[in-house]
Amino acid sequence: MKRYLTEMNEAGVRTVVNLDGGWGDRLKESIAALEGAHPGRFLTFALINFDGIDDEGWSEREAKRLEESFKAGAKGLKFHKRLACGIGTRTAS
Repeated sequence: MKRYLTEMNEAGVRTVVNLDGGWGDRLKESIAALEGAHPGRFLTFALINFDGIDDEGWSEREAKRLEESFKAGAKGLKFHKRLACGIGTRTAS
């Protein structure tokens, strides 16, 4: 981390956005390690867990998880490119 911060300083980078904070404990650990240890230098975004997207209750589960993520300190939400690249699309045969 020390080397990373040194490189940021040398390059004139004030803040880095961590787009892969995840959710749950992983997100909390990322926020603590980056933002807690180096206030103002990092912003951590949450992710949505798309596993089980077709399951009953998925929307409610993820809405609750997002609420918890933002209460834990997430600064934004990242959608991975693969979502826009056809996940869940069907092609005619």
